Amino acid sequence: MQKNQERLSLTVITADLSTLAMVITLLWFGLIGYSYADNPNSAQNCEIATRQVALDGGVLYYNQAGQGAPVLLLHGLFAQKEQWNAMLCLMAAAGYAAIAPDLPGYGKSTDFPLADYRLDHQVERLRQFMEILGIATFDIAGSSMGGAIAALYVERYPRQLRSGKGRRQRKSTEEKSFV
Repeated sequence: MQKNQERLSLTVITADLSTLAMVITLLWFGLIGYSYADNPNSAQNCEIATRQVALDGGVLYYNQAGQGAPVLLLHGLFAQKEQWNAMLCLMAAAGYAAIAPDLPGYGKSTDFPLADYRLDHQVERLRQFMEILGIATFDIAGSSMGGAIAALYVERYPRQLRSGKGRRQRKSTEEKSFV
């Protein structure tokens, strides 16, 4: 009986050590990945312009890089526009105009009334933002909360998007026959 308990204890300790080793390994690779994504040299060096636009109730700050088809990149909860800097450079190199705003209430865009922090209000502020920039159609992507806002934007303004649900809705009958 005691031998079985010792074997069981040894198995639990081995399982705990292998779990601990796996967690440490994942954390290590996560930290390496984060430092790569956060490293300005991880993408080719490019010029990132920081600009601002006055909207109802506040000032929206944003970073922009590149020329070409516009792509709006939305950060996640407790993040800011700088999380996209490496991606801005990669997208600029690929021929896109990448735009990453500080969403109302985050980063430098903090002058907005509390009601504007709601996701549906964020969508409306982004619509105003893109209108002020003179951008009628664009691609959109988001991380975490930014992904939720992007999904709401697609639902509310599908015709403004070059890809995703909006594009599928605009396909002609000829295009549908090939699908």
